[in-house]
Amino acid sequence: MLNWPVDPVARELVCTDDAPKVCVSRIHANVLDTLTPLAREGLAALAKLPDAPTAVHEDTTMYVSGEVRQVPDGVVTIEIRIDERGGLAHPAAVVPGIADRLGVGYDGNCRQGDEAVERAAAYWLMGREPRSEVGLVPGLVSEDPELNTEALTLWQGLRELPDDEALARVAAVRDALRACTEVTGLLSRSAR
Repeated sequence: MLNWPVDPVARELVCTDDAPKVCVSRIHANVLDTLTPLAREGLAALAKLPDAPTAVHEDTTMYVSGEVRQVPDGVVTIEIRIDERGGLAHPAAVVPGIADRLGVGYDGNCRQGDEAVERAAAYWLMGREPRSEVGLVPGLVSEDPELNTEALTLWQGLRELPDDEALARVAAVRDALRACTEVTGLLSRSAR
């Protein structure tokens, strides 16, 4: 049952003409130019992984209650938020949002992840130090400072490794997320 009607035309995806493809719903087409370089930066971070996603699509399933996510292979979905002026809200959250879960979509069923491990791996791919995101996306992120401290420790451990070994560990985390298996411990020093 819908609480409000959904316009299927407004939900249709509008995409960039060039690659990597970035797509948003028709109703959000006005933010495509702003979103595209950010989305491509997120894809470039994920491109360090083997078999990485090659496109970003707006997640339009939020418009229909109870709809099961059917995400094509090679696509990362993100939620688009619009600010009070009609522009892209929280642009600083786009790249981390794409790198989150290392490009593996959450289907609502499998949650074997470890947020600190996922955060450390994503920020290693982005080449950035993990930082608390409190206030970055008001009402969406309620970051535990201890979580970020743990992620920072894991990230620092990755940076101490040769790049190929660090990448292998990050890929192992991504593969575990895909297989819906435990990721805790995959980045720890004892995993060597």
